Amino acid sequence: MLTKARLKEVLSYDKATGIFIWRTFVNNRVLIGSKAGSIECSGYLSIKIDGKQYKGHRLAWLYEYGQFPVDQLDHEDHVRHHNWLTNLKPASNSSNGKNQSLRVDNKHGVTGVFFRGSKWYAQIFEAGVNHHLGSFNTQAEAVLARQAANQKYGFHENHGASSCIPHNPPQGVIIMARTQSKILSKADQKVATAAAKD
Repeated sequence: MLTKARLKEVLSYDKATGIFIWRTFVNNRVLIGSKAGSIECSGYLSIKIDGKQYKGHRLAWLYEYGQFPVDQLDHEDHVRHHNWLTNLKPASNSSNGKNQSLRVDNKHGVTGVFFRGSKWYAQIFEAGVNHHLGSFNTQAEAVLARQAANQKYGFHENHGASSCIPHNPPQGVIIMARTQSKILSKADQKVATAAAKD
């Protein structure tokens, strides 16, 4: 099993950036001083050490705390290869489910809000139970009901946000990406777009 000592022998880790750098020559494809690993189709950073593949976020935890995480690690910003230490939080399966990205098949831009017939509906799935939050005349009313339920059931503020947040986006873009539940009026959209350009 990989130890902290062996990990530190072959890699250096910058906890502020989440980047791993090779310290030693481990095979013909490794250049000392180069970035370690590659991003898998799933979005996770993967690094091969001593013939075994490891996820970057789990290596970051081992590097800093001397042991692999007992359970899961949650990437707070939803980007699976963003492995700086402050972005990684220990999580159970249940708590990790309260900080998930917006699904790619979501048609309305807000988790748990959908349109059927002539009404907007809000729902939340928590502790194995699907809670119907009501039917509404407007999307904004359904979004407010879902936001209230997110707070009531302890969902993370980023739950339902896009996972396509750039590494160093302009401040306006962060605000827009992290407030996915806010329905922006055309005037608000113009202000946010102008702020993102500054």
